[in-house]
Amino acid sequence: MLSLLSPLGALVIALWGIFGCYFAWFAFSAKKIQGITTGDAYVLWKAHKQFAKCKALECVQVVRGKKLVGFKCECGYEYIQKKPILNFGKMVTPTDLTQKVRKSPPSTIIS
Repeated sequence: MLSLLSPLGALVIALWGIFGCYFAWFAFSAKKIQGITTGDAYVLWKAHKQFAKCKALECVQVVRGKKLVGFKCECGYEYIQKKPILNFGKMVTPTDLTQKVRKSPPSTIIS
């Protein structure tokens, strides 16, 4: 059995620590590119123009493979849609919200 004070025991503990740190980085920081629609890209570009007070007249679509993944503005701003590789919870989509509204019972007014 390895003693924790021996050099080999310390090396094993260090390697497990490095592995744990790498897994934590992978789980919480690594992202993959997600496709968006043309309408989403247009809305995001309009929001960029409004908030950054950008004077650009047009933007270029960023395409990876056959997917539209973002846009690049004439001012140099680039937006790429990314999402985490690991998802630790159910994300709420607009469809879920409309279904919840429709399923809610009608409110009654008590006088």
